Amino acid sequence: EDVELAESVYNSNAIENSPVLKNKLIPVKPTAETSPSWFGFALHCAEGVSRHQLTQLLEEKKVGTRLLFGGNLTRQPAFQGLEFKTHGELKNTDAIMNRTFWIAVHPQLTQRHLAYMIETLETCIKKI
Repeated sequence: EDVELAESVYNSNAIENSPVLKNKLIPVKPTAETSPSWFGFALHCAEGVSRHQLTQLLEEKKVGTRLLFGGNLTRQPAFQGLEFKTHGELKNTDAIMNRTFWIAVHPQLTQRHLAYMIETLETCIKKI
């Protein structure tokens, strides 16, 4: 049931259908013909939306967030001092590293909880 509930948020297009959120957050959608593990909702902040401010506001409202692990791995401390090759400036990986975050999901979430998440996202986005 938790998989169906989590998947329903993506399938409902709640972010895209919200006049407040649709130009501020980009939900990371699963690739066609894949079956992802629904442990969280990945959201990418549009340019000009502070991920730091947004996640702080969400946490204050009891909506758990986590930063995306990875992004531009060449900027991670483990790669300091190592030789490696890159192709280009890695602007997209920097954007993912700096503007993407997760909202956590667990089996006890109900439709009411998910509605609260969307309402809280709207409230927080309006404050930024």
